[in-house]
Order: sequence, then structure tokens, then C-alpha cells
Amino acid sequence: MASTVPPKRGTQYLFEVSLVSVSDTDTFQSNPTLASGDVTVSKDGGAFSNIAALPSAISSGKVLTVTLSGTEMTADRVAVLFSDAAGDEWQDLLVTIETVTTSQIDDLATATNLATVDSNVDAILSDTGTDGVVIADGAITADKIATDAITAAKIAANTITSSEIADGAIDAGAIASSAITSAKLATGAITADAIAANAITSSEIADGAITAAKLASNAITADKVAADAITSSELAASAAQEIADAILARAVSNVEDTADATSLAALILAAFESDVADATWTIYKTDHTTTFTTKTVTTDTNADPIVGVT
Repeated sequence: MASTVPPKRGTQYLFEVSLVSVSDTDTFQSNPTLASGDVTVSKDGGAFSNIAALPSAISSGKVLTVTLSGTEMTADRVAVLFSDAAGDEWQDLLVTIETVTTSQIDDLATATNLATVDSNVDAILSDTGTDGVVIADGAITADKIATDAITAAKIAANTITSSEIADGAIDAGAIASSAITSAKLATGAITADAIAANAITSSEIADGAITAAKLASNAITADKVAADAITSSELAASAAQEIADAILARAVSNVEDTADATSLAALILAAFESDVADATWTIYKTDHTTTFTTKTVTTDTNADPIVGVT
């Protein structure tokens, strides 16, 4: 027999009731007498009207089978009122029925149906090689990812290489203190264009980190050397010799316009560019015309005079 659960709108519906006896309220009335007007039906709160078919007792007993027609069931809520017109055999009773317009129990999937569905799903998962959720390529865009959704645990080791990081994308504020060690940097990984202007200060350079090999040719110019920074201890013996050789090889004409009268340049000019007349010793510049300085000399007739220098 087809199921009638739950009661369906516009479809015949059968149900059973028993009526309490007037004379003995502890028992149901056996084979109650039902006459026209004893059983009425109201649809969705409308007026009551006689039921199309009076209920009948099962085997003349205490249970009545009530049959509501499709017309009587055409409502969301059906009220069935039992009221003995004679008033001396059974007591009043009200039955309310809520109907549905969707499927009943017989329309639901059976275990066999569900087993078939499970089998089909398993086959689909096997064919697609997925867990049932297939996301199209490129479907997950930046706005589909919640803030902080991607954690370190979600990123496979070595997944992010230099090609995934835009120039300038990682600023100082994004790097934990001491997070980047030498082991994390590939040879040649940090190029000049990856370092912001003024990013490397003295505090970022370890003592002794700048060796001769790190300095480009001509990298150290005069303005890079502090005043008095180079003392005798910084000069190798060969460097001092080169300086001495340069001094000896340098022509006195390079300094005769600024040299002091008591300088080594004055002695050289006195030896090669000078005349003595009476008590005056005139020392000229290298043109032997312009006076560099004069000195007063004391003569001694017993001394051997210098008569010339060539």
C-alpha cells in the first residue's frame, strides 16, 4: 500500500479515530452511530461542511476509518470536527491535519537508490582524481584569499624563489631581526639594484668585512680619507721610499713661488741660482732673474772663495 505520510495536499487521505463514550468516559464508544451533520470539514479556517463520506467502524468496533477526498484535502490545514447531533452517545472530537505539497515518504530515495548514488560518486572521484571539489585554473584570485589565510605551514619548502618576489617587495619592516643569515643568501643573490639607497649603514657592516678584494680599483679617493687618518704606521717602507724618491726627483720650480725662505727649496736655489756681491747674497728663482730671497753674508779673505757652480 502506498504511504500517505505526510498528508499531501489535494490527495485522498485516510486516518483512524475513536470516540469517547458519553455514558462511560473511560471507554471508547463501540460502533458509534454517525448521522449526517455529525462529521464536518473546514479548509484553511473556512466554514464547516458535511464530510463527503461518513466514517465507518472497523468490524463494528471502537475504531473508525475516516476518508477525506482529494477535494476535502485541497488546503494547507484541514480541520475535521466530530460532534454528536443527538448528544447522547459519544463526545466531541477535533482532528487537525497539516498538508504538504512536496514529496512523501514513498518519494524519498531508498537504500538501493543511495547505494547507486554512492557508487556513481566514487566513480566520478576516481575519474577526476580529486576529492570531489574541482577548482578551475586561475579561479582563486587575490580577493578570494582572506587576510592572513596563507601561513608558513601552507607554503611548501623552497616554493618561493627570487623570481616570485618583486623588486623592492620586501622592505626592512617585513624582515624579523637577524632573520636573514648568510646561509639564506645565494651567491650573487643581492645585487646593487636590490639594495635601497642608504640602506647599508656602518651598523650593518661587520668589523673586518671589507677586505682589499671588496674594494674596486680607484674606489678610495681623497675625499674618502679623513684628515690625519694616514700616519707613519699606515705607510709601508716601500711607500715611504717612493715618497722620498718623488721628492728628490721633483723640480724646485714647482714650489719656488710658495716655498719658505728657510725651506729645502731655498737651499737648492741658493746652490744653483745665486750671486754674492759685497755682503749681500741674492738667491734667485730658477729663471735667475726673479729674486727668491736675500741673505747677508760675512766674508773672510783667508777663506777659499767659491768661484762658480756648473
